[in-house]
Amino acid sequence: MKSFIALVLSAIMFVLADISAEAKLLTFNDVMTSGSGESGDLPVNYGGYTWDTNRPTYWGGNEGHFMVCDENSYAQPYDTSKYAFNASGGHDMGFTSLALVYSVNGWFSLTSQSDDEFVPQPNPSPIRIAGYLGDTLVGNSDWINLALTGEGRLISANFSGADRIVFEMAGSGWYAMDNLTVKHTPLPEPASVILLVFGLMGLAWGRKMFQRIVP
Repeated sequence: MKSFIALVLSAIMFVLADISAEAKLLTFNDVMTSGSGESGDLPVNYGGYTWDTNRPTYWGGNEGHFMVCDENSYAQPYDTSKYAFNASGGHDMGFTSLALVYSVNGWFSLTSQSDDEFVPQPNPSPIRIAGYLGDTLVGNSDWINLALTGEGRLISANFSGADRIVFEMAGSGWYAMDNLTVKHTPLPEPASVILLVFGLMGLAWGRKMFQRIVP
């Protein structure tokens, strides 16, 4: 009986060990746009997360969402490849995750007001990355002032376990982001879940049988 219980515990420990933190890099380069210099909507399920759509904008509407652009005169948060930005000036936007997120870091920059050259926004607001578990704030970065030159700045935040990540601005403005690294605990594979359930059931059965044998 003891050997059986030990075997079940070993199986459970194996499953739990497989649920380790992993990092996912989001470059946005695989998002389709309609052509050079054009933008396309960021898929709502991009990267396995659920991205915000129809969020409040600075002028009172509900059109805020994320888009991806390959026109580098607008912004260069990381390099000359595609990047995501808060379309329609949507604020406090982000994504939700089924797995708990423990850190996010990425490159952010201001967007331009001109198609021909970089023209920064007047009086841009600082930005930060915040993590929430439900409605509870579980970690955030410092407020970062983005460079008026359009150069990207790295922003990093750590959390005690968040299911929602929000890119918050202290006021109005538009920003671009690129090369986001998201570290989270992945959901276990279905086979691992089944193994864990049967292991727990076996452990409970073994304990019950042991209590019958030993008064």
